Amino acid sequence: QHNFMLISITYVGAMYGSLTALKYVNYPTQVLAKSCKMIPVMIMGVVLGKKYKRTKYICVFLITSGVVLFVLKPGKEDSAEIEPTSVPGLLLLVFSLACDGFTSAFEEKVVSVWNPSTLQMMLYTNFYASFITFWLCVYHGEISRAATFFTQNPSCALDIFLYAVCGSMGQIFIFSTIREFGALVCSTATTLRKFFNVIWSIFWFGHNIFIFQAVGAIIIFAGLGFDLHDRYTSTHLESIEPLVS
Repeated sequence: QHNFMLISITYVGAMYGSLTALKYVNYPTQVLAKSCKMIPVMIMGVVLGKKYKRTKYICVFLITSGVVLFVLKPGKEDSAEIEPTSVPGLLLLVFSLACDGFTSAFEEKVVSVWNPSTLQMMLYTNFYASFITFWLCVYHGEISRAATFFTQNPSCALDIFLYAVCGSMGQIFIFSTIREFGALVCSTATTLRKFFNVIWSIFWFGHNIFIFQAVGAIIIFAGLGFDLHDRYTSTHLESIEPLVS
């Protein structure tokens, strides 16, 4: 049980750091920072004893660099739309990324050692996370504000319910991915979600795509192709070895 408590603490810490950072930095800065999530996940995986091939480091670097380029939006002078940031905001983003890295890597370790089911991981993680969040709300005096908001806006209950349902479905896929493929693959998928969301927005709403975004997309696909080629090569060699021996 204490393992799920640790996961819940870092899970809540990652959200708290990311959201609180918006008081000091603008949203594009936060998005760029969260786009680098694969790096702390890999670092924490190494700290917890997981070994990665050299090609995996190259793939993570390519995909992260490509996503960072792609999510940048040009300003009036074709420069990134990022305002000067403050030290507290940067520290909160670093704290959030560190928590993200520990959460994903430790979830993978829990799966490898105790093998809980996807629903068990969801139940215990969300139970402790809800407990921690409740007392944080009490400490900050948010309970009365939430009650007042619900009283004044009762129609939002359906929206919150739908949000919770969608979030639960997303968690099922996230925990299932961690169980079957590992934390780094899950982090890769959630990072690439930003990329494909922007791609969909470009084609659906007819937005313009800029040169450095095209370069970022090429780098992303290069990283994905390199990763797929490495996986295919490794699987192919493993299937040949028994025949050779």
